[in-house]
Amino acid sequence: MSKTNIIIKFIKGEISLWKSFWLVGYLYPSILSIIFYLFALSELLFLIYIVFYPFYLIGIWRSAKNYKGKKIWNYLTKTWIVVSTLVLLFTMTDMEYFYNVR
Repeated sequence: MSKTNIIIKFIKGEISLWKSFWLVGYLYPSILSIIFYLFALSELLFLIYIVFYPFYLIGIWRSAKNYKGKKIWNYLTKTWIVVSTLVLLFTMTDMEYFYNVR
């Protein structure tokens, strides 16, 4: 299976919920954060998050929607998406304020 097919399957929510949430939503961003932190590229990391964030949220949301197991995981995943999006928006607002004050 090619990388393009995996990305399309992810966006459609055809990847299992645990893989979407833990691998795409947690492991990959954590590894990227560590790498970018080590090389002092935090602005680049933030830009990457902003560009890819909607795609990764859509894929995880759709995986939760397609999940056939216990409903609690569907609800918890969607709650996490909403809360994490709000945190990101508040963080962006604080950063804008911080950069404008200097």
